[in-house]
Amino acid sequence: MKTVDALQKTIHELTVAGQAAAEAKKVKEKARIGKRVAHLKMCVSYLKSDPSEDFIKKERDRVANRINLLLEAWIEPHESVQEKEAKKMKKLYEKDMGIPQLRNQMSVLNFLLN
Repeated sequence: MKTVDALQKTIHELTVAGQAAAEAKKVKEKARIGKRVAHLKMCVSYLKSDPSEDFIKKERDRVANRINLLLEAWIEPHESVQEKEAKKMKKLYEKDMGIPQLRNQMSVLNFLLN
């Protein structure tokens, strides 16, 4: 399992790399580093609560189950709805049900365990 100190060290290294990318005007690289730093900061805040490895595994299973239940509850629209419109409807459903946030939480939990 990851530790707070190791993650903070990585955050510091990425912050320095992000500043170098900003000075070199590498916009995509700076954005990628920024997203990575935000992900690591979420991991650090989770680890500061000092969860046990068993708790993280249970939480991961709970979140995965919740995502699956929400996706199974989705009812496909009628055949007369165009495919593009159906995708928009599903995306809106997922947003309303909080699935993107659950997926983010799932990625944090998986990262902490690996």
